[in-house]
Amino acid sequence: MRNVFLLLICLFMSHSSFAANYAEDTFQAINERLSYMKDVALFKAQKGAPVEDVERERVVLDKAKEEAAGHGVDPTSVSDFFSAQISAAKAIQFRYRADWLSDADALKQSARDLQAEVRPALLKLGDAIIIAIADKLKNEGPFTDAERDLFNDTLTIENLSQRDKDMIFQALKQIRLQQ
Repeated sequence: MRNVFLLLICLFMSHSSFAANYAEDTFQAINERLSYMKDVALFKAQKGAPVEDVERERVVLDKAKEEAAGHGVDPTSVSDFFSAQISAAKAIQFRYRADWLSDADALKQSARDLQAEVRPALLKLGDAIIIAIADKLKNEGPFTDAERDLFNDTLTIENLSQRDKDMIFQALKQIRLQQ
């Protein structure tokens, strides 16, 4: 009887710790994706390119909606979430570029190639985020305010404001599975 009790405790604990990782996995992937924004900002600044690239944003949103539908997630809610991430990503880039106005030496750093290295990584991370979201929704349901502290603690990117985090988290909470 004692062994059965211990087994049940172990199963419960492993299930609980595994389940807690759905949200954390999602938040870590979001953090990693946003960590590339310094590279994006540096590359664009060195090339004289604007931060905003509406055509590229459209490509990212279309890809996200397509990937979401393939994983059973509502494409519209994912599009709103990716739009929030894109807005935060642009804000991060603008903040870096503003800082670099008074630090010309910062622009002498070597930037990872946007086309060959950064964008492919961003696309993979975008897919990973959608998969993590789909897993969370299918296994635990939608994101809730109970996960907000973990979200805020996990997103540690320089130049990401609390307002940016709030915007992304609000959009994340709205994501649903397809009906």
